Amino acid sequence: PSLVLGSLMQVVGQASSEVLVVSPYFVPGKQGAANLIESAQRGIRVAVLTNSLAATDIVAVHVGYARYRRELLRGGVELYAMQRRAGHAAADDHISLTSSSRATLHTKALIVDRRWAFVGSMNLDPRSANLNTEMGVIIDSPGLAREVAAAMERDMSAPNAWRVTLD
Repeated sequence: PSLVLGSLMQVVGQASSEVLVVSPYFVPGKQGAANLIESAQRGIRVAVLTNSLAATDIVAVHVGYARYRRELLRGGVELYAMQRRAGHAAADDHISLTSSSRATLHTKALIVDRRWAFVGSMNLDPRSANLNTEMGVIIDSPGLAREVAAAMERDMSAPNAWRVTLD
């Protein structure tokens, strides 16, 4: 089992107010989806930013994520889809979570309660959890967590991303 994923789930399990997730390849699996929904149903804001179909370079991963969208949305999880041409002229003035081309999301990060910050190589998908060699750091730093959360919030807002909703 992934030590990175296990450590992340411990920190997420301690959340009291908010969990922000950025993962270009987001396929939570049954247990991951259940964990996120359980947190949302406890009144914790859970927001996930991932690539839209237009921005991804691996359609099969997007299809895997699409299987969980309705369940996550019904469970109270906020979902955001990065637009292909995200970013604007002022984007260079702050931390960016997109790749240098601003075409797709690249950062893998998680913020818990604007106190704990995770940055690493791990996408939240089965391949990263079970097959790849992944690494990351979890940092107890409210200052850093607030900065990364602010970047996440910017990237989750229009015109950078679409808010995914049930129709």
